[in-house]
Amino acid sequence: LKADDARLRSYLSSYCVGVTDEYGIMGLPELDKDVAYAGHFANDGAVPPRIEADIEAYEQVSLQKANAQHVPLEDLHVVTIATRDIVAGEEIFVYYGPAYWLDD
Repeated sequence: LKADDARLRSYLSSYCVGVTDEYGIMGLPELDKDVAYAGHFANDGAVPPRIEADIEAYEQVSLQKANAQHVPLEDLHVVTIATRDIVAGEEIFVYYGPAYWLDD
C-alpha cells in the first residue's frame, strides 16, 4: 500500500486507540516479539457499545475491569501502566472509550 492510499489510512486508523487528542497506540501484530510494544495488545474488558444507548453500561463494565491505562511519556512515547496490582496470568485490560467503538 502506498502512503497516500485510502486503504492504508483505513488500516492504520482501525488499529489505533487514542490516548489523548495528540497521541494514540497502533496495534501492529508484526511487533508481537518486542516487549517494548506489548502495551498495544491490551484489550478493552467490556463488550463494545453498538449504539449510543449501550454507552453507559459499556463504560461501567469497562472501567471496572480496567487494570491498566495508556499514558504519554515525555512527548515521545505512550506507555501502558498498571492501575492496580495484576496477578500472574491475569489479562491486562484498558478502557478504550465509546468513541473508539462508535466512530466510523
